Amino acid sequence: MCGIVGLVQWHTGLEDSQSLLKMADAIRHRGPDDVGYIFGNTHTGDFAFYGGADTPEAVWSARFPHTPAAPLQPTSIAASVYHLGMANRRLSIVDLSPAGHQPLCNEDRTLWVVFNGELYNLPELRAELTARGHTFISHSDTELLLHAYETWGAECVTHFNGMWAFALWDIRRRQLLLARDRVGIKPLYFWRDAHRLAFASEIKSLLALDIPRRAHPQAVYDFLVGNLSDHTPATFFAGIETLPPAHTMTVDLLTGQTKTQRYWAVDLTRRAAFRSDDETTAAFRDLFEDAVRVHLLSDVPVGTCLSGGLDSSAVVCMIDRLLRQRGVQVVGMESRQKTFSARYHDSPHDEGRYIEAVAQACAVDARMVYPAPGDLARDWERVFYHLEEPFGSTSIFAQWNVFQLARASGVTVTLDGQGADELLAGYRGFPSAYFADLVAGGHLGRFWAEWRAHTALHGASPRRELQNTLSGLLPAAWKTALKRQRRPHPAWLAPALYDATQAAPEAASSGGTRLARALHTALTFSPLPSLLRFDDRNSMAHSIESRVPYLDYRLIEFCFALPPEQKIRAGTTKYILRQALRDVIPDAVFARQDKVHFTTPQAEWLRGDLAAWVRDSVNTPELQHSPYLMPAAVRQMAEQHLNGVVDHTGLLWRCLAVISWQRIWNLSQ
Repeated sequence: MCGIVGLVQWHTGLEDSQSLLKMADAIRHRGPDDVGYIFGNTHTGDFAFYGGADTPEAVWSARFPHTPAAPLQPTSIAASVYHLGMANRRLSIVDLSPAGHQPLCNEDRTLWVVFNGELYNLPELRAELTARGHTFISHSDTELLLHAYETWGAECVTHFNGMWAFALWDIRRRQLLLARDRVGIKPLYFWRDAHRLAFASEIKSLLALDIPRRAHPQAVYDFLVGNLSDHTPATFFAGIETLPPAHTMTVDLLTGQTKTQRYWAVDLTRRAAFRSDDETTAAFRDLFEDAVRVHLLSDVPVGTCLSGGLDSSAVVCMIDRLLRQRGVQVVGMESRQKTFSARYHDSPHDEGRYIEAVAQACAVDARMVYPAPGDLARDWERVFYHLEEPFGSTSIFAQWNVFQLARASGVTVTLDGQGADELLAGYRGFPSAYFADLVAGGHLGRFWAEWRAHTALHGASPRRELQNTLSGLLPAAWKTALKRQRRPHPAWLAPALYDATQAAPEAASSGGTRLARALHTALTFSPLPSLLRFDDRNSMAHSIESRVPYLDYRLIEFCFALPPEQKIRAGTTKYILRQALRDVIPDAVFARQDKVHFTTPQAEWLRGDLAAWVRDSVNTPELQHSPYLMPAAVRQMAEQHLNGVVDHTGLLWRCLAVISWQRIWNLSQ
């Protein structure tokens, strides 16, 4: 796990090496263990490399047997002009030796790579590539990536199981290859103008350059009105975009032309052919167990994030089974598995009884943190700085505290339950899509049975569920057209922002059933992309690598091929997960039907310990001169909430988030 940056400039070369160093320094938290740089001329292939303090002569000689042993020092190249530079900040996870240093090259120095992520099928691919004649001098997946590219070219990404963002400079082809994992677990941002292309793991690295700092109006509108973020390649910063998940970008270093290409997509029409429930359940269990197992690969201590919900509890319980019954050895779990949880005193948001049930069943070393609003009032600038873009609730701060606790406990890698809701219909809106499929298919008996079971089990309004079902039967194009025709102009939204934007975009999922499309929307549009950003920034702010075994691509493809009744049955969501692990998960967690969403007592916090911060925020120059918000209306909203007249929790927080974001990043209008 690392942070990567790069800068390409055509015609005039790099301004100086300091630009690249500033970009790398901005993400020191992503890789506090080591740093390395490369500067090169893309026309001639000449370059200079700084190996860093942990790259001894022996490693250099092993890689480059026909070159001088000692790497060039940065002082000898600082005044030179080059066309391309890449840098890496290293958080050592697999192969802690200097052989894992980056940038890394192949034997003849024609390929150079900076890599952020983990390849969980490292052992299998290493064996395959060794059989093909490749020689390895390290155990790092970065070296594996280079040999995979030598074998398969840009198609190497289709052979990887893991999370990644990388940049590979192919000197012979005069090309730069950028790539991102299938679902976007690891970030990769880029910015370009007529002469420069810059890329980085975080936006703050790009802002270390002399690029304009302007807001992207549509992104701000989508967030304020629809609570949407990370749903398009655009960011909140005008001109800065993300490379979409499951895409590669090839840059011709002679012409500056780029080509972006998708290499993977979920097939919404494929159906698995299992003969019985038992067979399906066994196949899911085997695959889930293997996904968790490979995500435990590490040379540094590993722990788990435990919310008390079904998803994270299943991960903790499966790890316990692997440790006890399968004899799997995991660094940091030699005696007991460490778990990290957020709790709240005397609050309906507290999931303590479920956390304790899992802790007792698995005999884990359960460690708790109690996030407090006073801490957020104190640390908000640091939190907003690391998150980079506005976020929709204070639940992000709870996650921040969990990672802070993990780091303080000596853990460098964590696993959690992100992604299960999007694969197995865990959110409350999914049943109505399933009901609509049953009605449209003429399965009225099954519809009535499922509808009754759902409303009884979840206490849902029968009338509302019928309305949602009927709405789900409408063609998507009709609903989109109606939404755009009825686009309101809220009193708190600045007219200039309303006039400069359009209605928030809709997801473009197509094919398959309504339920499949709804799940795909959650996976690729909202909310998972934003949840993955929060997970990445919160973990990396504390130099933690966060892993998400549910998003193993094999599990994704398997779950999307399941029939809908394996996800929702008799009112129960995530049916197959419950059945597959019913002998592993404690009864209290197995029977849970509620959905807490890892929330905080946000409404109470904003009226209590955060009240002074709220009042300070709505009286800042950023609000008074905001091109996005109407100051008087936002102040009135704040006072209504603080006085308990109206609960404006979600909207008020989004307004405060935008105000804070403007202030932290000193944006021009």
